[in-house]
Amino acid sequence: MSDPRLQKEAFDRGVRSKIAANVLLISVLAVLLVIFLNFGMNELGKKHDLRFDVSATKRFELTGATKRFMRDLKDPVEAYLVFGIDEHMREGARKNLSDRSFDTGYIDRFYRPLLAGMVTRFGELMSEIGELNYRVRARIINSDVERDEPVALQRKLGMGAGQMLNQVVFFNPRTKAKKAISLYSFFDIDLGGPDPTLGYRPPTVAGEMVEPRIVIGVRSVVERKRVRIGVAAGHGELPLLSVQETLTGDNFELRAVELTGEDSRIPEGCDVLLVFSPSRAWPKSAKKEILRYLESGGRIFLTQGSDSRESFAGLLERVGLKMNAVQVGHDTASISRLGKYWLYGSDLMRPVSGALHKITEATVRDTLPIDLGRSRAYELLKDFERDRVSRHLLVHSTSGAIAMPWLFDGREFRQTPEAGVRKGDLPLMLATELARGEGEAPGRLVVVGSDDWLKERSLRRRVEAANLDVFMNSIYWLTDTEQLIMGTPRSFRGSLVNLEGGRKRSFTWLTAAIFPGLFLLIGAFMYFWRRR
Repeated sequence: MSDPRLQKEAFDRGVRSKIAANVLLISVLAVLLVIFLNFGMNELGKKHDLRFDVSATKRFELTGATKRFMRDLKDPVEAYLVFGIDEHMREGARKNLSDRSFDTGYIDRFYRPLLAGMVTRFGELMSEIGELNYRVRARIINSDVERDEPVALQRKLGMGAGQMLNQVVFFNPRTKAKKAISLYSFFDIDLGGPDPTLGYRPPTVAGEMVEPRIVIGVRSVVERKRVRIGVAAGHGELPLLSVQETLTGDNFELRAVELTGEDSRIPEGCDVLLVFSPSRAWPKSAKKEILRYLESGGRIFLTQGSDSRESFAGLLERVGLKMNAVQVGHDTASISRLGKYWLYGSDLMRPVSGALHKITEATVRDTLPIDLGRSRAYELLKDFERDRVSRHLLVHSTSGAIAMPWLFDGREFRQTPEAGVRKGDLPLMLATELARGEGEAPGRLVVVGSDDWLKERSLRRRVEAANLDVFMNSIYWLTDTEQLIMGTPRSFRGSLVNLEGGRKRSFTWLTAAIFPGLFLLIGAFMYFWRRR
């Protein structure tokens, strides 16, 4: 007869083993269930949009049009962002106007968190897009950590030195098309910096345009035709290197067009001719050729700065314009203010009645500031063919702007205050269209009485997103690529320093590791507790 104590001990061991096995089995099943729900719902959400944006401002919610566009992409698209502290941020971090060295305290306090927030926000939406279409991939590189890869990318993409820092470059490896967009233009941002009246303005961010900018970049490298732009040369035209770099980075093909000889002609296939403030007069044959080009459906972008020696009277009169013999400016310092256009301190543009033109509608609606600098003015002529010519007033001065008379003394234009200074409200930038026969593309001309707004110093002294936007929107309008014009930025509350960037990572750890780990710990605790 067996000992009852031995039977009880054997019974206890058997029961404990069964309990341990049950606990272990339940824990394993719970872990498998959580993993299945986490990754199964993730895969299901990719196909059926079952994922939910629980952020307060719907920061991760893409519009239906964007989702459809990204899902239907057939070409591969690569997006590269090399980020780091650049000259714009160093300029903004200077303590005062006379301090020529940047202040590391301001950089570490304001600009590094600001940059990190912008990069995080861009990466978040690119990750969302990558979930919709695996062909769209993003590579984000910290220039402070990676030294060799940015140089290799620069060679691969054919970008110039310094053209990639804080630039998002979209690249189509199949067609080799590319488009570069400044990271700053993804946000409604003011970098602040030294201010003659306020001392120092910290950087501020009022909203974002990340989603539409990404769509513009992707669409540019998969849909847009190759556009050939001629840059007039041979008469002392301004080089405007930053503008040409922007066009090259936007997949435009540039070539010099010299109209110096008697038989010089604008080449066939030239989609747009850029004329940047020639400092020498054009010969009659060249002016006759540019007029023929417009009459035959050509597209022209013309600037006329303070040093211009060619007024293109015949070209302007053909579309009902004449350069006025005054220069519009203001005595006060130039301070950008959101919501208005500023000309050296003067409120420069008030939207006219009726629909805004596509060149400026996004900038006006988005309240982005543009600074033309001192500008020449135009008059609208009455005697022109009204049935063939349409004119759109894009930018004009206001009654607070000073119109300084200028006269040509036989060698150069000079200011003549003795002729009387007056305040005027004059057109400074206009878009005109010259109709042709039925079914024929019209000739188009955009003329601006200033080149200050596109010069290197103006573009580099702070982030002049609106200046480049207006210029690029002009090129898009001239080349009929109007679908690329920007939309309204999405405003948000809070700072770019905290963009909820760690929430997705935290949620993944919570569901894939922490919850299953808790189940295992509870199972182990129950096992050892029952053994006592």
